[in-house]
Amino acid sequence: MLEKYRIEKGWRYWLNDPREAFHWVPWDAKPKTFASGGKSLIEIMWNDHQLRMRDVPNLGVQDGIQATRKFLQRAWFVAGETDAGLECLRNYHREYDKVRKAFSPSPEHDWTSHGADACRYMAIAAAQRLPMEQRPGARPPARFKDVAEATFDDLIDFNVRTRGLREDRV
Repeated sequence: MLEKYRIEKGWRYWLNDPREAFHWVPWDAKPKTFASGGKSLIEIMWNDHQLRMRDVPNLGVQDGIQATRKFLQRAWFVAGETDAGLECLRNYHREYDKVRKAFSPSPEHDWTSHGADACRYMAIAAAQRLPMEQRPGARPPARFKDVAEATFDDLIDFNVRTRGLREDRV
């Protein structure tokens, strides 16, 4: 699959050798299981496929949502290829308790959960990498004020304004 995307889209996950790349997996890929012969998913992927895996830290859901809001300030989405994921993010919501007339502390588990959780894991993994402003010769990115209060559409609008994206990108 990685080779297919390298050819079709020009994506590159490594410099010289595919074994250089890190692939991020959820935190629960680290424990060893009886079903896998006492190995973790990370060990299996290295032993069988020579793929290097790193587990995303197990943060609370709300911390992950905050990391995602911060990540979306600098994220780019290719129109047409990311529509399903964007729709999940736009519709991700907390469950409403009609008896208490209040929202629950955790998001509702529905069709949006898997796409939103994938983005949340990506945001947490991206935070583990060296920030752009710490790389040699890099300039600091523009900042969004009151990110905790911003809607998903506010973040997209901010991204379009600050980066001058073409219309074929969201």
